[in-house]
Amino acid sequence: MATRNPVDLTSWPSGVNNVKNLKELQSARALRSAVNVDIPVSGKPRRRNGYQSIQSGSGHSLWAAEDWSFALMVYENSLTRFELVDGFESLTPLMQVVSSNRWRYCEMNNSIYASNGLTTARIDRLGALQSWGVDSPGGQPALSATTGWGLDAGRYQVAITAVAPSGEESGTGRAAVVAVSADGGITLSTIPQTAPDHAINIYCSPPNGEALYHVARIPYGITSFTIDRSHIAQMGKLLDTQFCDKIPASSFLCSYRGRIYFAIGDTLYYTLALRYGQFRIHQTYFRFPHRITGVAAVDDGIYVGTQRGAYFLGGNDPKDMQQLPVDAFGVVENTLQDTRGVTFGLKLPPNEKAAVWWSNNGVLMRGGASGVITPITKGRLALPKFSSGSLLLREQDQLQQLISVFRGGDNGSPLAARDAITLKVIRNGVAV
Repeated sequence: MATRNPVDLTSWPSGVNNVKNLKELQSARALRSAVNVDIPVSGKPRRRNGYQSIQSGSGHSLWAAEDWSFALMVYENSLTRFELVDGFESLTPLMQVVSSNRWRYCEMNNSIYASNGLTTARIDRLGALQSWGVDSPGGQPALSATTGWGLDAGRYQVAITAVAPSGEESGTGRAAVVAVSADGGITLSTIPQTAPDHAINIYCSPPNGEALYHVARIPYGITSFTIDRSHIAQMGKLLDTQFCDKIPASSFLCSYRGRIYFAIGDTLYYTLALRYGQFRIHQTYFRFPHRITGVAAVDDGIYVGTQRGAYFLGGNDPKDMQQLPVDAFGVVENTLQDTRGVTFGLKLPPNEKAAVWWSNNGVLMRGGASGVITPITKGRLALPKFSSGSLLLREQDQLQQLISVFRGGDNGSPLAARDAITLKVIRNGVAV
């Protein structure tokens, strides 16, 4: 619609609104669009600061944890540590990257875990590259019963795991089995080897037992070992990584209550508690009706976005979580992320952790505790449908802004208003 009545406006406290018609726009003291200006709470627009180049070259997947001294990004085909050193930008390549896939990150226990769907990485607090998870040894050793070692007669199970210098342990498969006569022993031969700096943990069951317990640790290069009565008498910790696999490459990550959750296709997997490199592929997962497009953790659960809906997993233990549908529209890929202290003017605790995302119907959504969602821009702003995007929280110059970048947009939003307006700007009494 159009109007010929001039309107004198000095501020727009409601900001941009591309949904209401012009009459409603005037009463709401909002404007249709704004380019290269910031609109603070007062509503008086101010010129947006420009930008300057600080580093040339090709980069993507920029991310930083809240209180870390460096950021991570892919720069010139390398996963790179980005930081300020004595006021100057410093780029330190960590590993070569052969794909242009976007990387996703999460923080857990003083490490950053990362994946681009093809490979994985872990970066410690000092910015050094580490492996994420430990590879299992290639099978179990060959077992043979011997005599004169003091074991009780019975059926014994034996399995081995690999142990990294950090103490992180691998999974292992089905145990090898051997029958031992009274006063016998168990000889392990052709013990599979792992990385040169990894040790081997040996686990064994009591006679005719089902659970396996730690009996010995041997260094790399040792290919034979004998279990005797003293090992069985002094059994250690229970083997708790049997039938576990090393974490594979994934598309989306988040950390929550001592576990890392990671998405592959339409399935959200999770690690063992406090074991961030191991999971059980046939047990530790949630499956969704459509491909996952983002995950984010809040104070009491996890939001999961898919191509055609959003869900909330509430609770502490994944075994007790239920998949609660919270939004019928899909989530624009990679726009679902967690924030803290961003209330959008709502009467909420200022430090509550929340999730934000752009819905496929063009509305910015906020997900809070217990799966309660709020359509932040409904009735004020409608965007076209995009294939993917990114969000960035920026706090500077007394402004708190959620910056959105999109790709693959269509020709416009069906919810946006269509109108025209003519403005006359008066400066010092002169029309300009």
